[in-house]
Parts: sequence; structure tokens; C-alpha cells
Amino acid sequence: MNTGQLEPTTRRFRGSDGLTLVADEWNGAGSAAQGSEPSVLMLHGGGQNRFSWKKTGQILASRGLHVVALDSRGHGDSDRSPDAKYTIEALCADALEVIEQIGRPVVLIGASMGGLTGILVARQAGPQRVTKLVLVDVVPRYEKDG
Repeated sequence: MNTGQLEPTTRRFRGSDGLTLVADEWNGAGSAAQGSEPSVLMLHGGGQNRFSWKKTGQILASRGLHVVALDSRGHGDSDRSPDAKYTIEALCADALEVIEQIGRPVVLIGASMGGLTGILVARQAGPQRVTKLVLVDVVPRYEKDG
């Protein structure tokens, strides 16, 4: 039973450092999904983009959830950092800005680089703003040399 929007709309968010971040959004403002359930914010892995989450977004949206799949800075259609700031801390600052603009608690789903970012976001945001954290293909430590 489809109760939500299966095709996303494109939305722009303000990131840290004045960057514009692009996202796909299902069941956005004014939809029934803006009820009591937390929104779902999905963060992709390095070298990927928001389209990595398309099927997942559709499935969650079909269950009536508000879903946002974000292009991280320097990925997809989001702005590139003019000073090449792509640290986990910079990605975290962007995600915190997006959560603020969503304006409600989120369930955070992060894959690989997005999962590492998600751990830091959840810690900094606290349990009132990030109610759950789902990690996909994340290691506790990574070697920069490969």
C-alpha cells in the first residue's frame, strides 16, 4: 500500500560555510508525513551522491515517512568547498545545519563516509535531535593510506 510520495522533489539546504547543499526529499512540507514521526536523513558514502539512496527513499516514503537524501559538499549537485574543506567535521557541520532546517528530530542513516559523519552528528546533536542512528558499511578506524 503506497501512502507516500514515490518520486522525490529537489530541495536546497544551506550548509556551513555558506555552501548550498542539494537533496532529494519525499513527503516534504505540508504532507501527512510531517506528523509525529521523526524525519529520515540519509548521508551517502564518499564518491557517491543522493541517488545512492533512491530505492531506500522510495520504500521509506511509501510507508509515509518524511525522507531527505542529501548530496554532501563536493558530491552530486551540492557546492564544492572553495578551500577544499572536506573533513568529517565539515561534513558534520553541514548535516547539523540541515537538521536545523528540517526543524524536527531525525533518524540518521549513514553509509561509509556518511556513517562516520553520522556518528559525529549524533554525538553533537544529542538524542533529542537525532533519535536513532543507522550505520551501513562503517569501520571504527580507517587508514588514510588505503
